[in-house]
Amino acid sequence: MKNAPAAQLIEAIHCVLDGGVFASPSVSKHFIQSLLPARGQTQQVFPLETLTDREMEVFELIGHAKSNLEISTQLGISPRTVDVHRAHIREKLSLEDGSALTRQAIRWVEVGMIG
Repeated sequence: MKNAPAAQLIEAIHCVLDGGVFASPSVSKHFIQSLLPARGQTQQVFPLETLTDREMEVFELIGHAKSNLEISTQLGISPRTVDVHRAHIREKLSLEDGSALTRQAIRWVEVGMIG
């Protein structure tokens, strides 16, 4: 954000240079709240909090349009392990296929880049 303190900007730069994704606390909160059901409704919650740290890394890299080979190289794991992580992410997020996973990952990355 334009009004973010310099320390937060430096943190964001380091995060991105390390291959991560940075989202300001306000953007993260807004994104998570937009996925939660309104009070009294029974919508399904998008359970990002159920992902392990490694699954979250894979999810973010998918959102950056990285291939399984690129993800495996960047994280130092085998392409088969990336496939397993993708399957676990799809299951935990109740996504019907790989395309749905990619769409959700891109949405996550786009929201994170706004902050």
